[in-house]
Amino acid sequence: MKNLKCCVLQECSEIETIVDANYPGNDIILESLEYLSLHYMKNLRSIWKGPHSWLDNLEELVVEDCPEINTIMLPADQQNWRKRYLPNLEKISLHYLPKLVSIFGNVPIAPSLEWLSFYDCPSLKILFPEEVSSHNLQAIIGEADWWSALNESERFQLQNLGAIFFPIERDIDLRTQLAEINDQLQAQMQETEPSEQSGLDDSLENPAVEVETSSKQKQVA
Repeated sequence: MKNLKCCVLQECSEIETIVDANYPGNDIILESLEYLSLHYMKNLRSIWKGPHSWLDNLEELVVEDCPEINTIMLPADQQNWRKRYLPNLEKISLHYLPKLVSIFGNVPIAPSLEWLSFYDCPSLKILFPEEVSSHNLQAIIGEADWWSALNESERFQLQNLGAIFFPIERDIDLRTQLAEINDQLQAQMQETEPSEQSGLDDSLENPAVEVETSSKQKQVA
């Protein structure tokens, strides 16, 4: 289990938490995990329970159709987790979670986070600033009416995130829309990279020209 990189669980009705770190030895069994996907877990309450997390290598988290879960993870020792919480997590997808009220509470998480996708999470009425503090965040995805209600909340003061919000239509297949958004983001990244490379090439070429000109001036003198 220490070398496990991908884990997909579905219809495991008896599971209430994926890892209970309160039991000795359980806190290191997923230290190599990069992808975790959970579906149709009727009694799932949490992903992680206990004072520490060893999910340092986790890059993507998907949780769908888990009717009892109300928070993804809530660290027991918030001060300890501030320095080490999910450092490589880039993508979170949370769909069809009727009781979800928060992702991680007001704990700073995932400095590498790029993608946050929500759908049919009616109880999620706030995003804490610490949950969306990543400078790499490129997309927040959800229903337009959910986003409008979120922005009207007195507790939500991050209207500048509207520039990276992508609305989801209820009458169009969810996965089709997510794939289109992903393609759009990839296209934007490809457009940005050539311009950055062009600027780098220019900066490398110009000093060479100046050196050559200076050399010729010395020869004339």
